[in-house]
Amino acid sequence: MSIPEWYREQVRAPQLRLEEILSRTFPGSSTDDTRRVAQGMWTALHGLIQVAMTSKFGTLQRPAIVKMAQDLIDGMLATFGRNIETTRTPRRTESRAANAAE
Repeated sequence: MSIPEWYREQVRAPQLRLEEILSRTFPGSSTDDTRRVAQGMWTALHGLIQVAMTSKFGTLQRPAIVKMAQDLIDGMLATFGRNIETTRTPRRTESRAANAAE
């Protein structure tokens, strides 16, 4: 059975919004990295909510769920930011070395 295009767009809309936010927050990030992090974050949050709704870990109170979601988002954003800085640093060093050699 084929999934209707309108449904695909509706499901993808929150992830696209998240990609927009990430690309503005981390302007040095590549499109592929931004898409990957947005997909991972959306998937992780969806999983957290599913677990909470189905009581897989017992009854979770709303404050605990909110805190878990905040921790998850904070951790992913911090990691994404560090990864961008890590990939940027060698480029800066290489260009400085090239300029110094000239």
